[in-house]
Amino acid sequence: MTNPLVQQLFFLNSKDGVFLSVPPALKGKISVEDVREELLRKRIVNADYDRIAEVLARASGDLEWIGERFQRFDPRKNKYIHVRISDDGVYAYLSVRFPRREEQQITAGDLEYKLWESSIRVPIDREKIRKIAAEKKNVVNEVVAAGTPPVHGEDGKLIFHVKVENDPKPLILEDGRVDFHRIDSIRLVKKDQLLVTRIPPKEGKPGTNVFGEPIPYIPGGDVKLPRGLNTYVSPDETKLFAKIDGHLYTQDGLLHVERVYVVRNDVDFSTGDIHYIGDVIVNGDVKTGFTVETEGNILVRGNVDGAYIRSRKGNIIIEGGVFGKNKAVLKAAGDIKAEFIQHAKIEAGGDVEVKKYVLACELDCRGLIRIPNGSIIGGHLKSDQGIIAGEIGSPKNLRTSVQVGKPIDARAWMDALVINKKEKRLNKRLESVKEQLNFLRLLEKRMKKLSPEKQRELESLLKEQEQLQQEIAKLSEEKRRLLGGNDTVLEQTPFVQANLQIFPGVVIAMNQFVQEVTSNLRSVKFLLKATGVERKTLL
Repeated sequence: MTNPLVQQLFFLNSKDGVFLSVPPALKGKISVEDVREELLRKRIVNADYDRIAEVLARASGDLEWIGERFQRFDPRKNKYIHVRISDDGVYAYLSVRFPRREEQQITAGDLEYKLWESSIRVPIDREKIRKIAAEKKNVVNEVVAAGTPPVHGEDGKLIFHVKVENDPKPLILEDGRVDFHRIDSIRLVKKDQLLVTRIPPKEGKPGTNVFGEPIPYIPGGDVKLPRGLNTYVSPDETKLFAKIDGHLYTQDGLLHVERVYVVRNDVDFSTGDIHYIGDVIVNGDVKTGFTVETEGNILVRGNVDGAYIRSRKGNIIIEGGVFGKNKAVLKAAGDIKAEFIQHAKIEAGGDVEVKKYVLACELDCRGLIRIPNGSIIGGHLKSDQGIIAGEIGSPKNLRTSVQVGKPIDARAWMDALVINKKEKRLNKRLESVKEQLNFLRLLEKRMKKLSPEKQRELESLLKEQEQLQQEIAKLSEEKRRLLGGNDTVLEQTPFVQANLQIFPGVVIAMNQFVQEVTSNLRSVKFLLKATGVERKTLL
């Protein structure tokens, strides 16, 4: 836009040249670019802008010579000069074909005018224009003016702090061998573990085209955190965390965390060993040589071959059976259940329940062994509480041993029984003393003060209570010493029960007592008594 003060300048175009007068009041208010804009608008192509700048700076009010008579652009030169603007409007290109006729020679002023005529309003490269005019060599698409390209915004992005690709590969050892048991197929995450960080989009910056007009920028696109099941987002919506301990998986573009890890087929070379922190479900078999180990429960819908199965804090359920091949090991903090178990080693902190049979196994559990309609054939089975089976042993006298309770020295056992009886009597007396004390305290609360007789009774009972507690504590400590800390055995009645029959050759051990069955016995139950093993026929 032209500065309106330019109209107050006085130009005199005479035969001696052009003169300019700048009133002192306009000093510093008009720039040489303001004058250039006005003269180009009037198609003047030979103004000496350096001289004009000096006159403007002085602003003396006198007429001062600024150059030869003004010349206007000759329209016949249009065909020699072409200005092209880039598609994005950022660059102006100049093409010049110099004519041979001297009277039509192209000047720098002609070129600048053509740029102005094309509405170029950003600073032009006058040095390049002067050089083109001076060398008089044809040029094509020379950049002579440039705007400012816009800086487009950057898209937001997600930074994953956990591996989410499911491309399990066996581990390659240092010596080059491949361990097909160690396959990175489970993405374990902990509660509150950072999974993903969202980097917000960055703002852009508008540009300017050669016409002096703004060029809008393209804003950066935002991205969403892939929040799925059992995950949560930070208050500023820039971070994604795991809500629980579990395994990470992707579904429909989202990250999910599940406590239960599901193996869709067999545990074999395609999965490697399974080491987990929650519950595990295997929809197929667990093949020989492979491991399933976890903190939670384990459910195998197929069979277990010669594999290692361990639940450190839960239960193990095998919907099929265990073909142990003298290699299988099953360990659980809780219960173990299976259709059948053969040639395996079993350890359970709870009960062991089998539907059909246990064949040639080493089995040890803290709870009950329950095979009420099945058989125990061969091996050694041990239970702290009791064993129930349909049949125990085999017609071929295959050696089978069953053990309940814990081996305890006979003398210690008898002494512990005596102490236990005395302890029960003292506890009964202690309860009676506590009831009397409660009554006297209630009476004292109502009467605010006991009679001297009742006060003496209260003091006597308090003294007796203290003596009883001390004596009971001593008896309990002595009982624990005699029984090796396992004083609960006195409260239990270990037993071995064969609902159908028990065959000769079966060895029954109950605490310190051992008995071998020498004949075929039907529907029988063996109980541990203080004097030994007692046999009862089931009705």
